[in-house]
Amino acid sequence: MLKLSRIFYLTIILTLIITTSFSQKLYLSQGTDGKYGFLDKNGEVVVPFKFDQVLPYHNGLAKVRIEDKFGYIDKNGKEVIKCTYEYVSAFQRGLTKIYQNEKIAYFDNNGTKIYGWYNYIGNISYNLALVKNEKKYAYINYLNGKPLTDWYEYIEDFSEGKARVGNNNEYFFINRQGDIIEE
Repeated sequence: MLKLSRIFYLTIILTLIITTSFSQKLYLSQGTDGKYGFLDKNGEVVVPFKFDQVLPYHNGLAKVRIEDKFGYIDKNGKEVIKCTYEYVSAFQRGLTKIYQNEKIAYFDNNGTKIYGWYNYIGNISYNLALVKNEKKYAYINYLNGKPLTDWYEYIEDFSEGKARVGNNNEYFFINRQGDIIEE
């Protein structure tokens, strides 16, 4: 029993050491010029005072704004997604929706564009995203941006595993893999 007790306490101590060394607590602060940045527990500047708006860190990234442009920074202040976009959404499923010049794209938390720029990106269902280019619609894989269907003039949401689509006033149904299942 004594041996198990020692192992238990040793595990707790190691967990605390590892957690402390890998998670740096940062404190939001406002500089004399009204800009925001982050300080460590000793009051040292970790992230420079250059942001007009900063939201709290979530999963290692903070949404920031410089003038009227948005982006994301990591805990070292590196702009993972540059502050050059009209708007960036909160991350969901590891991706953020970015708006620029009336187009939309999805970026991952490393700042890599996964897919876009589209005129419209709809709700995500079964890892599928409905997208629109200038005049036509398609379904793409939400996680990697690969097209699952052809481009159609008309497209409906999936219901019971199928979606109604059409081109040139001809309509038919497709399944979630993009295959025609009935006409």
